[in-house]
Amino acid sequence: MGIIRKKKEGGSTNADSDPLPIEKETVKKDGFIAYQDVFNIEVNGWCHGIAQYPGEISQALVFSAVQALGASFRKAILEKVAIDIVDIASRLSKSSKYLVSEQDIILRILANFPHPSSVDEESRQIMLKILEQVDRKFKGIKSLLELKWQKSTV
Repeated sequence: MGIIRKKKEGGSTNADSDPLPIEKETVKKDGFIAYQDVFNIEVNGWCHGIAQYPGEISQALVFSAVQALGASFRKAILEKVAIDIVDIASRLSKSSKYLVSEQDIILRILANFPHPSSVDEESRQIMLKILEQVDRKFKGIKSLLELKWQKSTV
């Protein structure tokens, strides 16, 4: 993913335009950007890319975006960021003009989560928090994933 660029007067963008400024609140004291903000920029970029895709939007296209975000989902967990995957799935579904359901996107996102035995206790707590949030919207997903993890090994 490249730098996000400002739109020109006519609505087009190109590599010569100025990059969008990063809000000052985003930068931590040590000068680095918080991972949650980096993650949000990446998700926003994929949502925009899908919505503006010049060809036919398909389930495969959306699932490819989720797969491309896979490492970012895992890093968010390791960085102890409780991401809102219900919101992310909703935004991706909307970007696809609702051709792909939120539930299907959530299942694809969860497939990218690390096995709980491969992360520390704090990361497992973050995963649990995320799963409980998902389970409130789509009953049974948490149990389904836990069953999958019980059957598999790292």
